[in-house]
Amino acid sequence: MSSKVVVITGASSGIGRACALGFAARGYRVVISGRRKDKLDEVVKLADPRKAGYMLAVEGDVSNPEDCERLIAEAVRVFGGVDVLVNNAGISMRALFADLDLN
Repeated sequence: MSSKVVVITGASSGIGRACALGFAARGYRVVISGRRKDKLDEVVKLADPRKAGYMLAVEGDVSNPEDCERLIAEAVRVFGGVDVLVNNAGISMRALFADLDLN
């Protein structure tokens, strides 16, 4: 699977971080995104050093369209495309979905 490119948002902690490290351990080329570059760099350092060149950190906020465009542009520039997109960024609302006001 080393030819596959995975982009993961919200990858500086939690599920996104675990997914990034899991994909990298399996030989995927991984592009991680989050709002804090220092946290993203920590994830890159945790990746298998033999595959360190296969992980790219791109700082950005998914609520900003320009950051999203830059994230994908960097994945294409460095790895030639995107095969898998994991839209993981977000926060817990700590409420029942049925009770949320979507307006």
